[in-house]
Amino acid sequence: MIRFVGVSIVLLCATLIGTASCAENQPFVVDTLLDGVWLFRAPEHSTSHTNSLVIEREAGLLVVEAQPSPEAARQLLRAIAAVSTKPVQYLLFTHAHVESTGGASAFPESALVIASALTHDALADETRDLSGETRLRATDPDAWTAPPRVLPDMLISSGTRLVDGKHIVELLPLAGGHYPGFVIVRIEAEGFYYVGSMVSTDRNPFADVEHSGIRAWVNSLNSLSLRRPETIVPLRGEAIDADTLRRFRDSLVWVVGQVENAFIEGIDADEVLSFAMDSPSLGEYFNLEADPSFVTTLFETARGEATAQRRKRRIP
Repeated sequence: MIRFVGVSIVLLCATLIGTASCAENQPFVVDTLLDGVWLFRAPEHSTSHTNSLVIEREAGLLVVEAQPSPEAARQLLRAIAAVSTKPVQYLLFTHAHVESTGGASAFPESALVIASALTHDALADETRDLSGETRLRATDPDAWTAPPRVLPDMLISSGTRLVDGKHIVELLPLAGGHYPGFVIVRIEAEGFYYVGSMVSTDRNPFADVEHSGIRAWVNSLNSLSLRRPETIVPLRGEAIDADTLRRFRDSLVWVVGQVENAFIEGIDADEVLSFAMDSPSLGEYFNLEADPSFVTTLFETARGEATAQRRKRRIP
């Protein structure tokens, strides 16, 4: 069961400055999920904004996800100021991709930026492309430019607790999944989890062929499911329940199974993808009308993992 305290509010200014200007300046719906916990939710199908979570602390605010760009981050900060007068004390990157880190340069320099060591290393590696999903989702991918990178100030390698404020907040690094070094946020007493892009609610999950791990992704979601979460907050869309999380996990399990079955059937390596994806169930698990669609990349990632495992075990 998902519990909401209060109501969802749209940051309205249409009566003062006009609907078009309002949409441009305040593109978030604010969901009050718990006392002092707000989800700044991006519009559905937004190509320029994602969700950000804000948790009130004793002396300031913890913001989770910096938005994909400095401009989106500035819009977020204005929206936050309409809800709380406290300063941003902490900024958490869940992972290294631009949708989590791209807007960091717009945040106050006084904010302590927190991430895993693996996220730090990815951001520090200028040769690593961290923009794939955001660039492809952009209205004009060819004109899109990567935002400046900001390195975290505080690195975590194990569970870290913030005990100031109304809620004890835990920052929990995962063993693997959507991207190495992923960190989720838990308020255990409330059964509350912020999972970001570990869960896709649009049936169009993005996988980084080189760095994502589908099997580890499934294992992380299994571990989360066993904790019986009540409220789960993704990077896009509204908060979800445990059944929705399990349905998404099952879609990843299905992908792994389809690829494994292709190898078992002796399909040539070049034909594994087409064989694995040739199923009427594909449209049940994934949105085949999405533009851009990431389903092929998901299967490519699973094929890469399966190939590596077979080589390791010396299976032809």
